[in-house]
Amino acid sequence: TIAVTSAQDPLTGILPDFTGPAVQPALNSIVTLGSGLGAIAAEYESNTVDGLIENVTLELSKADPGTKINISIEPDIESAQAAVEDFAADFNSIIDFIEAQTRFNPDTEEASPLLGDRSASTIKNKLLTIVSETVSGTELGRLSEIGLDLNTQGRLEIDSEKLSKALKGELDGVEPKEIRNLFGLNGASTNSGIRFLGGSQRTEPSKGAYQVDITQAAEQATITATNATAPSTVIDSTNNQFEITVDGIVSQTLTLADGTY
Repeated sequence: TIAVTSAQDPLTGILPDFTGPAVQPALNSIVTLGSGLGAIAAEYESNTVDGLIENVTLELSKADPGTKINISIEPDIESAQAAVEDFAADFNSIIDFIEAQTRFNPDTEEASPLLGDRSASTIKNKLLTIVSETVSGTELGRLSEIGLDLNTQGRLEIDSEKLSKALKGELDGVEPKEIRNLFGLNGASTNSGIRFLGGSQRTEPSKGAYQVDITQAAEQATITATNATAPSTVIDSTNNQFEITVDGIVSQTLTLADGTY
């Protein structure tokens, strides 16, 4: 939409007339994934494509239908490093709070409200143990291997250069994919058909391997048309778009490649 303002005299000035035919009608952005009969085209009203590929946002700068583009997805190192730094800052903040609530000031002879409270000291000691002990079930054993270590005051200090190299895969003996195991529950599968999704506080580690028994084969959704298809079906701009709803979630508009099938 274009808005025009004029400094001309309203009695003598002439406003431009935009009632004529458009030079070119507005078009939606269309992104095609794949090629041939299996290609999927998604249409958007914006040049920002969000949701077509999970956790990936595409910014479209120009249209060139005859050119294939390879999209390389790399880990967001800066966000990962910021998350680790936030973790260390939050940990140190908790330790500062506990010590402030259990402190005794000899100069003023004032005691903090939790001085002598065993629960507070137990929580502090447990937190210090968690960040310093060895994490089982992963090739990385300690936070210190990626640049996080406790100092003499019981605070986490970060070696930013070492952490950055670890996240980039430039640190000997450290695989970036193993770093997540230091901060949260994770698992791996020896079968390509089974993937670990998540767990809870009730999920117990296993000294060996968990055995997964498949009692029923996976089922695929099928749709049966009311009428049989013709010997050939023409797909063009009049019938090439559709949406799919699964469990109440509606997909983006999908576009079939034009042709006679």
